[in-house]
Amino acid sequence: MTPQTPGRKVAYLSLCTAAAAICSYIETLIPITILPLPGFKLGLANIVLLLILTQTGLRDALAVCLLRTVIVSLLFSGILSLAFSLCGGICALCVMAALQKANKFSLPGISVAGAVFHNLGQLLVAGIITGSVSVLAYLPALMLCALLCGLLMGFLAAMIISLVQKSKLF
Repeated sequence: MTPQTPGRKVAYLSLCTAAAAICSYIETLIPITILPLPGFKLGLANIVLLLILTQTGLRDALAVCLLRTVIVSLLFSGILSLAFSLCGGICALCVMAALQKANKFSLPGISVAGAVFHNLGQLLVAGIITGSVSVLAYLPALMLCALLCGLLMGFLAAMIISLVQKSKLF
């Protein structure tokens, strides 16, 4: 289900970009002290990206992902985090789009794969920046977090997508 007019689509994607940016900002306010993982986030913005991916497609999801990443990095986290977020976000979105197109995976499954590849993309950047493979020591903990958070975000996204479809707003 997609917005019917170009103006309506721009408004929808703008709203989604703002929602994703707000989700990212909210994550900066949540103290995650359970795990000593640098840069660990729940992935709330992934809910919005899954919504766009299923509603309007990869091109729009990529545009929102890029805009959100740049806005949030410039406003809240700095330029260095831009490289981590862009690489992680693009890796995640490409994998999620491929799995969604295959039409054989549930939304929570797609979300978990996105979380895994987001973490792998960020580890790639960390390895390049540090020039060391020692960042891979974080891999087991990050994969566990990807599984748990990816499932949670996928179930939340499925609920929200169902509500959006029932509302017939778009």
